[in-house]
Amino acid sequence: MKTENTFTDPRDGKVYKTEKIGSLIWMMENLAYDAEGSVCYDNDESNCQKYGRLYSFGQIKGNCPPGWRVPRRDEWEVLTNLVGISPLFGGYCDPEGKFHELGSVGTWWSYSVFMPCSPPQVWITSTSLERRGCVSVEDRYLFSIRCVKDNSVKGG
Repeated sequence: MKTENTFTDPRDGKVYKTEKIGSLIWMMENLAYDAEGSVCYDNDESNCQKYGRLYSFGQIKGNCPPGWRVPRRDEWEVLTNLVGISPLFGGYCDPEGKFHELGSVGTWWSYSVFMPCSPPQVWITSTSLERRGCVSVEDRYLFSIRCVKDNSVKGG
């Protein structure tokens, strides 16, 4: 069962649409928290307002709001295969600082990167059905973040 709601990030007052899916609450928008080193696509603030910010591998563990975290690979699979995802195709930034595929490719960091000996991974989805799933990447790219919250605690 899905229910729609909102969450206000206490750090900056940004309001995110959320949905409860199973035991998780998902942000249905890309994170837009202005953390040091994060960027807007093409360094254009209006892109951050619509698509959120892009973050490095080193930023994914601490930038979700308190009580929220980056989803695991299996959680992305459930969201994409069974429920669908709100596609905010925010593109990405390569290690040379060039931006790519705004509006056609969405890439989100996956928590599976914290497994021992695992390369950094992102969940990718695009307007092309062939480009979906989890892929390994270099840690110098900048990708979007979606956050989830475990709803098993009362008042979740």
